[in-house]
Amino acid sequence: SHLISHHAFDLLPAYLAKRGHQNPIDPNDTPVKELTGHESMWSYLKENPKAGEIFNTLMKFSTMKEPAWMEIYPHKNLVDESDHNCPLLVDIGGGIGQDILRFYTAYPEVASRIYLEDLPEVIADANEKAIIPNAVNKLEYSFFTPQPIKSARAYYMHHIIHDWPDASARKILEMQKGAMKPGYSRLLIHDNVLDDEKCLLGPTSLDITMMVCLAGQERTEKQWLALFDSVGLKVIKFWKNPPNTSSVIEVEVPLSPPH
Repeated sequence: SHLISHHAFDLLPAYLAKRGHQNPIDPNDTPVKELTGHESMWSYLKENPKAGEIFNTLMKFSTMKEPAWMEIYPHKNLVDESDHNCPLLVDIGGGIGQDILRFYTAYPEVASRIYLEDLPEVIADANEKAIIPNAVNKLEYSFFTPQPIKSARAYYMHHIIHDWPDASARKILEMQKGAMKPGYSRLLIHDNVLDDEKCLLGPTSLDITMMVCLAGQERTEKQWLALFDSVGLKVIKFWKNPPNTSSVIEVEVPLSPPH
């Protein structure tokens, strides 16, 4: 995938010139499509299983370089304030389980209330690599479809939303919102929150890579707020870890105002 993005950058000037130098907003119309002939980066990875496996492994190691979400967010509250008869944590698009493993290690007694969700080929890879125990639930799931695990205490997404333009991101969020219990469930978005000015080189470089490969983007706090507001979600807090831009955004479905 790094090789693809490198060559896709070579095509960027001509790609932008043909489109009036507008930002890509369609994940199926990017320089990667022109490079590979595949509809998108995702279809390329799906049709090239070895590349997809390498991508999943790269995601595992890239996330190890940044602060874990449990170092940023007060996770003990999730356990202490949860309904013990309901699901506790759902890791959406969680790959082979690299993030959920940290949570399981801290709270092995709640394994049956933890869920790892991803596409069938990724779950197959997760089962083969077996970095998380069988006691943790593993489900085949696309986040563009309604979330099947209802009323969980927390739904967690790590480096998911930045892969997508706003229209796709709204669809993903709406699919999770439908499963959330207002005032109780939390959606935890673990992604970069960029500064409005003088951004660090790493996140801004990633922003351009997301644009070139996926029509995605890194977002500022204002952009995140606008995105959540557009689907009726309320930000409780941006949990930050300066100077690192990797943050956990805590979001809920607000309780309906009294009539």
